[in-house]
Amino acid sequence: MKKLGMMLCFTILLLSGKAQDLVTDFLNKQNDQGVFTQVNVSSKMFQLIADITDEETEGIIQNLTGMKIIVADQEIGKYFAQVKLMIEKKTGYEELMSIKEEQEEVWMYIRENKGYIAELVILVSNNDEFVLMNFTGKIDLKKISRLAKSVQIDGIEYLDKVKDASREKNR
Repeated sequence: MKKLGMMLCFTILLLSGKAQDLVTDFLNKQNDQGVFTQVNVSSKMFQLIADITDEETEGIIQNLTGMKIIVADQEIGKYFAQVKLMIEKKTGYEELMSIKEEQEEVWMYIRENKGYIAELVILVSNNDEFVLMNFTGKIDLKKISRLAKSVQIDGIEYLDKVKDASREKNR
């Protein structure tokens, strides 16, 4: 009985340790992490920005706990396929929208928790780059796209497409 209890506790610890965002999970599976440009914005950074900005920007970022972006300009198709497979295997992710035009694909997924969006994932593939973006926290789709205008980070421009996704979801 003691062995069963110890095994159960160990399993719970292992499973709770794996409850990470999609970008972290993806990077942990890669041997060639030097390929990626990585941007990581912590909840503390969002708090500092909220303290020094106007009310509108504060309202956008006050409930965000993290933002991660990775970009690669090689093996684009390989990384894109790996992330798509990871999302299909993970439970809790729901496709919000996908856009395919010319040589570009943009896929957006959300993961909900207790009635709110806890994670927004944006996956991009085009001729030039692979982009994987992840926002965590209590996410308001109407507000998150405004963040693209105030932050100058490569890849963030894909947030403009969230406005369209928000409109579609609310119909």
